[in-house]
Amino acid sequence: VGAATNSLLSINMAGFIIAVVLFQIGVAGRAVRWWVLLRSHTDALSIMKLVRLYFIGMFFNLFLPTGFGGDVVRAAELGTEIDKATSAATVLLDRMLGIMALFAMALVGMPLAVGQVEAQLLLLTGVISVVGLAGGLLVLNGRIFGAILNWLYERFGKVKFVGKLLGALRKFNTAIALVGKDYRAVWYAFGISLIFNALLVLMHIILSESLQLDVVPIAYLLIVPLVSILLLVPSIAGIGVREGVFVLLLGTYGADKDTSLALAVSAFLPNLVSGVIGWVWYIAYSIQKRSDTAQPAAQ
Repeated sequence: VGAATNSLLSINMAGFIIAVVLFQIGVAGRAVRWWVLLRSHTDALSIMKLVRLYFIGMFFNLFLPTGFGGDVVRAAELGTEIDKATSAATVLLDRMLGIMALFAMALVGMPLAVGQVEAQLLLLTGVISVVGLAGGLLVLNGRIFGAILNWLYERFGKVKFVGKLLGALRKFNTAIALVGKDYRAVWYAFGISLIFNALLVLMHIILSESLQLDVVPIAYLLIVPLVSILLLVPSIAGIGVREGVFVLLLGTYGADKDTSLALAVSAFLPNLVSGVIGWVWYIAYSIQKRSDTAQPAAQ
């Protein structure tokens, strides 16, 4: 731990600051992606409002289990102003398009990485990316996914737990189909996802160079998608999961454990900055809501 701390403290500060700024730009970009999905259903929401909600979600991601904690908060907050099903569906579609963009980038990067990246990492990334993209496309095609869910519900719907799960998935499919029918918005949102994820990969490359890690930059086009997916498993802010994955994957390049840990921590710090920004925004938002509630009562 001491050696990892020393590696972290020796990071090039200019590179670290650039990485933090890139991440905040990326968070704002994700809010724009969410706005693109919402604008065909409501024109009452400004981009700035969604940027605020996105940063607030980043704050809740710091202590709610799994990477979906902040998404639940975003959906709940927006659901007080628009239809709850639409709110939840756009949040889920927003997240799903981001993950699909990561998979697509990984597949595009694989031919470039042949000979520079370990074969095991190439195979693992390829399998996960193909399965993930196929699953995402299946969900986006509400008709096929709905038919599969209906078939399963007819046969296993009477089983208590299974019936509830399939019932929830059917509602999810209906909501996604409603939001996803605006294909132009979905494609625009997917394009924004590619830009954000390119910034995310670039951030990791800059942090790696700032720590003088001897890892080829193209490797992060494969590593970042794997890390992002695994951060969705139950954990608090991904602590423990992120570090373990970085140590494991970077170890295939001969990177020492301490520097790999330093990279994992430095990659988490921009998230922490987003969380602090979200915390400040959440306090201001809460005060404003109380003020708006109190004014009619006073009158």
